[in-house]
Amino acid sequence: MATGVGGSVMQRYVATSESENLERYCVGGFHPVHIGDRFHDRYQIFHKLGFGSFSTVWLAKDLKLARYVSLKIVAADQTPDSSEIRILRHLELKRKPSLCHRMVPTGNEFVLQVLDQFQIHGPNGTHLCIVGELLGPNIIQVMEYLDTGRLPLDVARKVASQVARGVAFLHACGIVHGGTLL
Repeated sequence: MATGVGGSVMQRYVATSESENLERYCVGGFHPVHIGDRFHDRYQIFHKLGFGSFSTVWLAKDLKLARYVSLKIVAADQTPDSSEIRILRHLELKRKPSLCHRMVPTGNEFVLQVLDQFQIHGPNGTHLCIVGELLGPNIIQVMEYLDTGRLPLDVARKVASQVARGVAFLHACGIVHGGTLL
């Protein structure tokens, strides 16, 4: 605890594992977002999906196409040419048929597709925004809701197959685990 103006006692906020560190909302850090905010005259915020060390991710509605998407807002201190962005751009090129009309490697449907990207300017700097497909809950969240704490065998097999095919697509595109381009 700290003493505030006039001797009042103030408690310092301590982040839990379920919330991002509020101290990251500073110059160079996260962009403040409120439910109902609109970005790029198109994406309206409905709910926070999650956060990481370098970004926050929001459930948004694409008002132009009337569908829900994820909107990742990257911290201002991250370069627009980060490894994540380079990899996502590389994958988008690999998904497009080449001049010789080669097939897109199988498994690409199990890797997030970027739908749009743009920059916003806010009180903490300039932030890259990445719009992606809206995905479902993560496996750990699903298992927490099940009585057994385990995925049913048929579901586990499907998940394992999809993960293996997604990783095979990444490897076919020259990307190895850990987000490194070969």
